[in-house]
Amino acid sequence: MIISDYALEIKQSGFSVYEQKYFSSSLDAEKWIKDYIKKGYIFLVPTGDNHKEASSDKFGHIDNTNTHHIIGGEMDNVVTYMDDFIEYSQKGIIESKSREYYYLDHEIYVNLTRARNKLALAIINNPDLYKGIMDIIYKCKPSS
Repeated sequence: MIISDYALEIKQSGFSVYEQKYFSSSLDAEKWIKDYIKKGYIFLVPTGDNHKEASSDKFGHIDNTNTHHIIGGEMDNVVTYMDDFIEYSQKGIIESKSREYYYLDHEIYVNLTRARNKLALAIINNPDLYKGIMDIIYKCKPSS
C-alpha cells in the first residue's frame, strides 16, 4: 500500500474527521483506543496468527473486530493502529516486517478503508511511518 495514495483518498473522500496520534508502546495507546470505543468507534485489528507472534496479540483483551470479520463491510467510525510490525519504505510503501500468516500490510489497508465518516489511527512505536504520514497529509493539504 502506498501511503500517499491513501492520504489523497482520505482527502478526496470527504472524511469529516481524521485523527492520528503517536504512541511509544501499545500500552500507551490503550487508553486512547478505549476512549474512541466509548465514543462508538469500532476497533479494527489485523487477524492474528495461531502459530507465531502477531501484531494484534497486544490488543486481544480490548473489545475488537478482526479484519476477516469486516471484509467488504463499512462502519461509520473506525479506530485502528499501525505498529512496528510494518515499515514505511523510502518509496512510500507500507510493507510487513513480520512473518505472520496473513499479509499484515493488506489487512491494514482493509482496516483503514472501512470508515464511512471518521477514522482514528494510532501509530505505535514507528516514528518513520508517523513522519511519512504527517509529511503526506501536510503536502496534500490545500493551501489557503
